[in-house]
Amino acid sequence: PIFLPKYSPKMNPQEHIWRYYKSLLYRPSARENIYELVMDTKLIFDELNLNKNKLFSLAYAKNYLV
Repeated sequence: PIFLPKYSPKMNPQEHIWRYYKSLLYRPSARENIYELVMDTKLIFDELNLNKNKLFSLAYAKNYLV
């Protein structure tokens, strides 16, 4: 068996980034094709790359250990 530690979002600051990504990516209906999903993902991460303050605020949110 492989040891997996308990889920601990406070020890994983990237959890806020993934939550942000999923909140922007989600929509009630499916995309027409995989290309739309890839392009939406690219836009989200391009926006985060351009806005380092937003990325920093997500990664180092209050109550997260760094």
